[in-house]
Amino acid sequence: APVLGLYGALDESIPQESVETMRQALRAANANSEIVVYPEAGHAFNADYRPSYHEESAKDGWQRMLTWFKQHGVS
Repeated sequence: APVLGLYGALDESIPQESVETMRQALRAANANSEIVVYPEAGHAFNADYRPSYHEESAKDGWQRMLTWFKQHGVS
């Protein structure tokens, strides 16, 4: 299945080493995937009701998700 991963670089609950490990595993499997890391975002950056909300990253991530869904027949 296609994989879209949207991560905040400042997220302390998902270390960047783990994100990179996943990226490499997906590449090795020749998987249809896209991993995006937002340098200024933390955990739950898309949740506008939390202090961790990061508007710029959230808006970009939302658009990427909608595009991804459309490309893969989800929408």
